[in-house]
Amino acid sequence: MWNLLELLWSTIRKKMREIMVREAQSCDLKELVPKFIPEVTGKETEKATSGIYRLQNTFVRKVKILKAPKFDLSKLMEVQGDYSEEVGAKIERPAGDEAEVEVETTEVVGA
Repeated sequence: MWNLLELLWSTIRKKMREIMVREAQSCDLKELVPKFIPEVTGKETEKATSGIYRLQNTFVRKVKILKAPKFDLSKLMEVQGDYSEEVGAKIERPAGDEAEVEVETTEVVGA
């Protein structure tokens, strides 16, 4: 009986993993996260495993990145926007406004 249940759950996990890998390979990370949030992947898993076992209320709870995506600086700058020009205004400080800092030295006896 336990062997049958183990086989059943391993088959379901295998199907779930196939769906997740297919979804992850078909888009980038920015497009992948919104697919996991509104239960789209959970519903697809329910449909794919309906012949094995009837699942209900299937959700993606935790995702682990096994291979880090390639870092593309141009795409990052495209997402973040153009910050090549400074927007703020420079403020001139008066010369006498600087705070004086006193440094106090102490000797440690026995060191």
